[in-house]
Amino acid sequence: MTSIRTTTPATALVLQAGDVRAGAHVTGIGTDMPHKNALSPALFARAALIATDDQQQCPDHGDFGHAVRAGSTTDTSDSPIGRLLERPAEWPDGAITVADLT
Repeated sequence: MTSIRTTTPATALVLQAGDVRAGAHVTGIGTDMPHKNALSPALFARAALIATDDQQQCPDHGDFGHAVRAGSTTDTSDSPIGRLLERPAEWPDGAITVADLT
């Protein structure tokens, strides 16, 4: 599995959906304000699993929030990381997964 991490307070995209190959996992860290955005909203539309660290903050802040507002995903399509630690999720081989850590 390819693992991609963005650790930036970017206000412009640094990773487009087309840059991510099937089977990759993407972790975005640092987009903790509504104006910050590093991951393309279209990436969230391609993801089989979206994990967030704060279900109250993420729909309004950062990458996941931008994807929700763009209509690429819904504000209920994410899984809280704590829940995934208790009960790991399964997804098909070749699926893209995304974690948005604000």
